[in-house]
Parts: sequence; structure tokens; C-alpha cells
Amino acid sequence: MKRNNKAAMLVFILLAVIAAAAPLSADTGREIMQKVIDNQRAGTSAMDIKMTLIDRRGAVSFRRLQTLTMNENGLVRTITLFLEPANVKNTRYLTRENKNRADDQWI
Repeated sequence: MKRNNKAAMLVFILLAVIAAAAPLSADTGREIMQKVIDNQRAGTSAMDIKMTLIDRRGAVSFRRLQTLTMNENGLVRTITLFLEPANVKNTRYLTRENKNRADDQWI
């Protein structure tokens, strides 16, 4: 019985030390999210997006588009291509980010 008490006491002390030290090394939520953002940065990306539009009367319409993004010298270049519906299909939207002035945009 004494042996079990010693083992239990050792486990308890070990857990107490770990629990006490954990807050000292824990990241804040903001730090964790910044690490996620930093790890997900890429030079290029591609997205296929489905957009649901709802007007004031509750009528629903959809848009499907593809966005291609490139990071060049710290500036973002994006082209968006509308795929659906037919009335906007093949419409393209190009954006070039600029450092010291408004971004350039073309349709």
C-alpha cells in the first residue's frame, strides 16, 4: 500500500509541476492564429468559389468563380474568372496591388 501511495504522490507532483509550467509557455490565441497565417502564406494560390446572393425580397442566385492569386515582390496580383451563370460567364476581373497608390483594377 505504501508503494502505491508513493507512486500516486510522485504522479501528482509531476502533474502539478507540468500544470504550473504550462501557462508560462502557452501561446495566446492571437499568437497561434498568426503562426497559422504565416505557415499558410504561399507565392500563388487558386480557389474555386461558389457565391450565394440573396436580395431584399429573399430571391437567391448563385455565382461560381475561380480566383488565381500571385504574390510578386510583396504585392498581390489577382485575376477572377466568373464561371457561372451564363450571363456573367467568362467575365474577368484583374487587380494589381500597388505600394504607394490605389490598386489598378480592370474588368
